[in-house]
Amino acid sequence: MRLQPPARPLALATWIAAVLVCAGCAGTSPGGPGAGPAPTDHGTPAQRALRQALSDALEPAGLSVLLMPDGQLQLNVPSDFSFGPDRADIRPEGRPVLDKVAVSLQAPEFVAMPVRVVGHTDSQGSDAVNEALSLARAISVRRHLEGKGIAASRLQAVGMGAREPVAPNDKAYGRTLNRRIEIYLQPAGAAH
Repeated sequence: MRLQPPARPLALATWIAAVLVCAGCAGTSPGGPGAGPAPTDHGTPAQRALRQALSDALEPAGLSVLLMPDGQLQLNVPSDFSFGPDRADIRPEGRPVLDKVAVSLQAPEFVAMPVRVVGHTDSQGSDAVNEALSLARAISVRRHLEGKGIAASRLQAVGMGAREPVAPNDKAYGRTLNRRIEIYLQPAGAAH
């Protein structure tokens, strides 16, 4: 099974950056400990079927879905839908994308899975500010999903600060890619 690049230009750039980062990480996480192991096409047939079901539902909205070696499913929310610099409020154009995520999370095959929302920042600002901002971003997404009917007991918000960039932070475009949200689903039997 091949990873299919998303159709949106900025989402495509995020996907390419993630693939390039992961290509050089030899089984480690792209950027550090919070993201989990690097994505692969491995997994059980059931895990691959879950990934395909999410991909079919979410890739038209610009999200990429990866199956991680530990069995988790990683949803990458396009950075152009996410957050402005120093902001934790979800951009209006991001709300319909997150609405589609919420609908997918309520599908029978996903409704019992724990969900971890991971916020990221660019490297502008201090570590303390970026840690707090990334957590605030994750909490914003968690609250949005709760507002769309996802049980709070399923949702965890985590902030990674600037520790896991997917692009260099020396140019505005790279910083935009790094201001992002990743959503992880943990199917039964997935380690984490």
